[in-house]
Amino acid sequence: FSIIIFPLLGLHQGGPQITADRNTYNASLPLALLVGGVILTLWSRVRAAPLLALPVVAALAAVTWHQQAYWQNSEALWLRVLAVEPDNAHGHNNYGNVLMAATLAEGVTVIEGAAAEPEVVDLANFLTKMGAKIEGAGTRRITVEGVKELHGAEHSVIPDRIEAGTFLAAAALAGTEVTLRRVNADHLNAVTNAISDAGFKLAISKETITVFGNSAPKPVQLITEPYPGFPTDMQAQMCALLSRAHGESSVTETVFPQRFMHVSELKRMGADIALEGASARINGVSRLSGAPVMASDLRASAALVLAGLVAEGTTEVNRVYHIDRGYESIDDKLMGLGAEIERVKHRPSA
Repeated sequence: FSIIIFPLLGLHQGGPQITADRNTYNASLPLALLVGGVILTLWSRVRAAPLLALPVVAALAAVTWHQQAYWQNSEALWLRVLAVEPDNAHGHNNYGNVLMAATLAEGVTVIEGAAAEPEVVDLANFLTKMGAKIEGAGTRRITVEGVKELHGAEHSVIPDRIEAGTFLAAAALAGTEVTLRRVNADHLNAVTNAISDAGFKLAISKETITVFGNSAPKPVQLITEPYPGFPTDMQAQMCALLSRAHGESSVTETVFPQRFMHVSELKRMGADIALEGASARINGVSRLSGAPVMASDLRASAALVLAGLVAEGTTEVNRVYHIDRGYESIDDKLMGLGAEIERVKHRPSA
């Protein structure tokens, strides 16, 4: 009954008002049970039940037909539920899932407030090569016309901009000259601008970025934003870098305001950082000290590894399985640049 009554309650909403539509759907269940109970009561108590059944069945058939037309002529509702929620507006992985599902959904799916990250554009390009009909990738509104099937295609995946940004921050923090190859500099504008503002010279070409060492990094004021703004996935690494800057820096997190679990661990290493709501005030220190620290998530673990590169003594980063989710052999790559890193497997105590 909830499936049948739902269109009557929700058709008037119109447009991608997902929260209202979802609440309407949830509210329809008790109402449907009530209506169903009334019908069943009449069915059992009224002698003219067969006569009553005819208009009831006819009404249900009409509503079912109307419901079918609603689904065929409107956007894919449940896809829009996933796509339009403001709380998910900054997660390009969420939109990737919706985008893939929409390619084979019947009708047209409109994704409002879509992520504009390069990864979403790259996925849309790949799906288009496979026969998908997608318009607006890279903007806040993506329209997908469903197709019956996709076919095979060849596609080269874009470089990982966050991994590239992490190595740029590592080189800047260590004060050495490092060249990154096979990068897309256009995807890293916000990161390279921040590192440049911190006083590091950069040489940028189409597929390479070279960062030059600087013994006196400058403080920077950063605010994380959806692409093309400064990425939240580089916030922790920049906290590690700015912990050595001469002066006071600030990092404000507008995407995930609670994403500062790494701060307490950096403070264990001697960093001078104070949290003020969704902002971190960072007073640069002359040195960091090695300490046992614990990674809380993927980017926090990278920040702790970066801090360990310049800390005096030995830094032990626990729960490094986080870092393996987003970096392939980061320890081997850093060792290739001269870092002293050893991956240790802890044996359970007897």
